[in-house]
Amino acid sequence: MLFVTTSNGVYCLNTEHLGVRRILGRKHTRGLFKPRSRGYFGITRHPPTKRVLVASRETGGSLPSKLGTKASLHLIHPRTLETKVLATVNEVHDVHQIAWYGDYVLLTDTGKNRLVVFNPDSNERLVANIGAGRQDINHVNAILIRDDILYVGLNNRGVQPAAVLHMPIGEFMDAARKKEIDLATLAHRMELDDAEHTHDLEPDSDGRLLACKSYDGIVFELGAKQDWLKLDGWTRGLAFSPAGLWVGNSEFADRKQRHDEQLDGSVSLYAWPEPVRKDHIVLHGAGQVNDLLYLDDG
Repeated sequence: MLFVTTSNGVYCLNTEHLGVRRILGRKHTRGLFKPRSRGYFGITRHPPTKRVLVASRETGGSLPSKLGTKASLHLIHPRTLETKVLATVNEVHDVHQIAWYGDYVLLTDTGKNRLVVFNPDSNERLVANIGAGRQDINHVNAILIRDDILYVGLNNRGVQPAAVLHMPIGEFMDAARKKEIDLATLAHRMELDDAEHTHDLEPDSDGRLLACKSYDGIVFELGAKQDWLKLDGWTRGLAFSPAGLWVGNSEFADRKQRHDEQLDGSVSLYAWPEPVRKDHIVLHGAGQVNDLLYLDDG
């Protein structure tokens, strides 16, 4: 099954029958005056329950007039598709991708240029800054833990080329438990040359690491710095399955228009490593596609 987070909901796609179901909408809590979610973004597996974990942007926190100042974490049962809120993490501004490690969820706190590391059981909260400024400077938006290495993608908003920070996850956690650290000084930095407006960090089975140049509609390999696939539209969201690589694609839209239910998103399946499209599924009214997660078991 393929799970897709979008501006207007979370979708589940049965990859064998290509059936699509929206399992979370923008108004995910009951009540006439309950505020709507500002979209669903990061998605990962939740090992303690073997469920899917999704982060949504919510209003509130120290700047209630600002959109997305806290993140709600939603659990989704992969077979029944039942949902519940695991926790709400305050002071996480415009969350993007998330990852799970041990007892912690790592959230990209994009608006504050940092990572927030949160334990939902104990409410323990650790912070890893990226540089001295607490504004959206590097537009930190991608996170991956692979082979005990933490990778953090810096989009850099087109002001300068994108980059990836990386360091052993054990060293990162040990340092973060001791004090509020600066990841920019502790981690190694991989420059991505001319890559701009990047999203995603997705490994294949051979260890290659892929990302998207979203504005250019390009999927590229980081290590070789080689473009692999060119699409039309805003490209964001990658997930490998046994059948190939799923890629998210959306219409170009201003940030204020990305929740417009007149906008459709889509996901396409490509053979790997040859870029031949095998399937294409439209997600009507989705707005913008943000992240993908493939599961081959319940």
